[in-house]
Amino acid sequence: MRKSILTWFMFVVGLTCLHAQDQVSLSVVFTDSPFNLRFRLTITNNNPGGSGWAIDQTHILFPTGGVLQNVQAPANWVATGDVPWDAIPRNLRYQTSNVAARIDPGESLSFEFSTSAPTLVNDLYIQYRVRNGGTLLDYAQRIDVTPRTNLASDGLIVQEVQVAAATAPNPPPGPGGGRVLQFNYDFDRPVTRSQIRTRDEQGNTRDFTRYPIDNLTTLPHFFLGDVRREVPATGSPPRNYWTSCLEAAQWCSSGVNLSELRWVNGPFVEPEATFGWRFSPSYPDSGAGPRQVRFQLTNLSSEFPLIVNQLRFHLRGARALECGPDVNTWPSRFPADFVANAFVLNPRQTREFFLTIPAGTPPKRFFYGFLEMRSPSDPTDQPTRAYIVQEELNSLPLASGIVRAPVPDVNLARLIHITASNPGTGESFIFEANSNALGRWRVPFSVDLLDIPDLYRPIWTVKVKPRGALQMAFPQTLLVGGDTLDPYLRQMMVLGDINEDNVIDDLDLLLMLLQFGLTGVPSDVDGNGVADDRDLLHVLFNFGRTGD
Repeated sequence: MRKSILTWFMFVVGLTCLHAQDQVSLSVVFTDSPFNLRFRLTITNNNPGGSGWAIDQTHILFPTGGVLQNVQAPANWVATGDVPWDAIPRNLRYQTSNVAARIDPGESLSFEFSTSAPTLVNDLYIQYRVRNGGTLLDYAQRIDVTPRTNLASDGLIVQEVQVAAATAPNPPPGPGGGRVLQFNYDFDRPVTRSQIRTRDEQGNTRDFTRYPIDNLTTLPHFFLGDVRREVPATGSPPRNYWTSCLEAAQWCSSGVNLSELRWVNGPFVEPEATFGWRFSPSYPDSGAGPRQVRFQLTNLSSEFPLIVNQLRFHLRGARALECGPDVNTWPSRFPADFVANAFVLNPRQTREFFLTIPAGTPPKRFFYGFLEMRSPSDPTDQPTRAYIVQEELNSLPLASGIVRAPVPDVNLARLIHITASNPGTGESFIFEANSNALGRWRVPFSVDLLDIPDLYRPIWTVKVKPRGALQMAFPQTLLVGGDTLDPYLRQMMVLGDINEDNVIDDLDLLLMLLQFGLTGVPSDVDGNGVADDRDLLHVLFNFGRTGD
């Protein structure tokens, strides 16, 4: 199966331990320009001197064989292509050949690699191994490749939620006692990285978790599902604000559901406001006009209305804001481009807002949001506040791919038919694209697709049929964007399907014989302008084959 899905339920008390991963930094850049298909990975070991933690192995994780190739490895590091790591089959591995070559604390090394096919990526998973004596730990990080290009990519999200502590009596510690903050993030769109940190009223970290997890033994391509936390809050005075900070990246999308937020004090339960939001990719308003983006706000409570005091946006942010004063003071530092005051969402109700990005705003901005709300179920009557940062997503492909040929001198520029179907809902769409001389094709994202509720669900089957070739199916494809490790649907064409019925049989052979020697006819499957002996060979070699 080409894609992997994980639904991960977490119920952890206390602070997650931090390991050597926190002291390792990674960066990946295009060398010279994004179009020479060469990358430089730099690994820096920031662990303190004398700690003993050293790095002796790294993988650039990739699911497709023959694509990643070493350009230059550091001295005494060995590069090996198409090696498996976990369930990811075709990675490029760099590994030390002796102890002295390891990346020790305070050291940094660079690795250069390239892609054999003309396909760029904006984001990569990098695995690395740290060791201290006989202790080996594996980690993975999702890395943004710089500079960014108009390709499928992660969308950065920051959300800081401020919630007032409970007012009910604080039972003594012990069975059934002790104040606890419970919350649940429900991710229904693919997450490629995330971390959640909870702080008390004094700014002390009470809980921390992240994905990919520490010392991982397996890495799915993305994460879907619940991240549930139960944070001890004994001793915290009532009515003081705690904060929960989420920093995450979602594949070609954005959306956060805080489906549970409540204080539990022994037998006392105090529910807080629960809500979900999502931004659409931006799109031009009326052709070439200012860009628009849709914002949806949902009351996730099935019992209580959500009373919204204010919703505010600044749509021209130049950078991502960090949790803390950087994000929670933005309303006093940046002008509002949109404000909505005093409205109510009934249980499970969603309201949609159409936001216009001011004319002349450069692309790839960050949206800053502020939401002040409360629930009638909250006895403190103190509002819950959410500060939101969302990276603008635009120029995304619905799907993209590359076609190749088994022999040289085949014209890769041709019409491509793409069918996307959802086995769960029965919904299907047909698109057309044209591959270029390098074989690349792309179906641009359309605003008409925004109303499809299951668009971002990883259950689509995409079938790709180049002109004159058999159709190939890609099950469980992510729409929008393709797979998070390799966004391209890569296809080696099986040529010879002249009548386009997805089988190479006697009808194709008959057409070939009737059109042999003619120009501009369907029998010219290699695209060189004339139906000749090379086209006949394609039909004969692939005779009897059927497409997906």
